[in-house]
Parts: sequence; C-alpha cells; structure tokens
Amino acid sequence: MKTLQFLSALEINRIEGYERFRNTKAYIARKSKKIKTTHELCRRAGYSNYNKFVRRRKDFDEMRTDIPLDYLNAIDVDLSTLELCAELDGKEFLQVVKNAALYPEYASVRLQACVYQNIKLEKGITEDDAVRELTEYAGKTKLKIWIYYKDFKTVHIEPGGNVKSFFYSPGIRMGKKMLKFQKASVDMGKVLIT
Repeated sequence: MKTLQFLSALEINRIEGYERFRNTKAYIARKSKKIKTTHELCRRAGYSNYNKFVRRRKDFDEMRTDIPLDYLNAIDVDLSTLELCAELDGKEFLQVVKNAALYPEYASVRLQACVYQNIKLEKGITEDDAVRELTEYAGKTKLKIWIYYKDFKTVHIEPGGNVKSFFYSPGIRMGKKMLKFQKASVDMGKVLIT
C-alpha cells in the first residue's frame, strides 16, 4: 500500500520514552535473531515460500501482525516468559496513563471523505486546553478532529462537542494457532491506495 501524502495528515504525536509492547518485542526479536539463517527459520516455521516468509518475519518480530504459534515455537519462545513480558508492557502502559502530562503538537482534521490535514498546535499547550480549543473549532467548522498519540491514545472531537478518548493498551491473547494482540490505530488520517 502507498500513502497519498498530499491528502493525508501525516504528523502524529509521540510520547517520549514510551514504546508499546517494548518488552514483548525485544524478547521475540532476541529469540528470532538466535536462529542462524533465515532459510533455517523458514523451514522450522513451516513456510514453503521463502520470499513471503522474509516479509512476514519482520512483521512478526515487530508485532505488526498476529504471530503464528508455529513461528514462536520455531524461535523457541517460552510462552510464560512471553506473558511476563506482556504483563510488564501493561504495567508500563498504566504508568504512562497515570503519570504522563500530555502536550500534543498536532491535531488532525477530516476535511471531507479521504482528505485530511494536520493542525499545528500552540507549543506547550496541554491536552485539556487543546481539546477545549479544538472542540470550539469543530463546532464552528462542523469538521471531525482528533489528537492521535502513536500506539497510545486517540482523542476524537465531534462537531457537536462530543469528545471521546480511546486507549491502545498492549494486551495479548493466545489463540489456538496465533498470538493475537490488541491493535492500535496506525492509519488514522492517511489515504492509502493499493
């Protein structure tokens, strides 16, 4: 997929020092790197298409997609250690929710279907003050606005004044064949084509 940059709101807010699934990603990547060759890992994970596996491996190691349990077994992941890493990630997330003072730099506005734009916010503005100002702006312009913090939180502001916050906690769940995890909104404000 390709992002149409001229129609997208590409600037996003980041939270200094926070990375979603930091411990879990590090554990999976460390175990993956222990396998001597990608060909060997491809065979051990049960893949027959080497090129497809190379692309998928990067996604698995960076937790961009659900991970087959066959892959975790192939890299010798201990599931109890993996769950401990996820628990630590959850505690880090809750610490950020509890303690982080958020100062957004950007908001995004939906101008019309498939057309988005960034709004640069006043330097040092608190999230509460930004939400107040943007709620007023949304009411005047009748546009939908949001403040997005990468992999952490989105604040939606509707033209009628309704404000909702959504958090992206780093939870995992073992399925029968896959390690599934709660997704974060990664393509918000982007126009993508295939």
